[in-house]
Amino acid sequence: MFYDRYNLQGLENAKNLYFSECVIPEFNNLFLRSKIINLKSISFKSCSFKIQNKNAFFDILNIRELSFIQNNIEKIENGTFSSLKNLTYLYLKDN
Repeated sequence: MFYDRYNLQGLENAKNLYFSECVIPEFNNLFLRSKIINLKSISFKSCSFKIQNKNAFFDILNIRELSFIQNNIEKIENGTFSSLKNLTYLYLKDN
């Protein structure tokens, strides 16, 4: 599945999102302009992407849980998650 940020229309009230085996060519600002303001958790499993800079998550401020499983993440810059004041759970298995 190829992800296009504009295909998130209609999910404005979503609280949890799960992405599996998808290709996300540009992860930075993935949810920008999506207006998903109630989002509490996001899980990525076996997705193809790179976290390209520390501002990648600035537009999902209410997020509490982030899960990255088997995404081949090699590097995460210092401060990548610093804007997420509500983040209580970060799972980075098999990267």
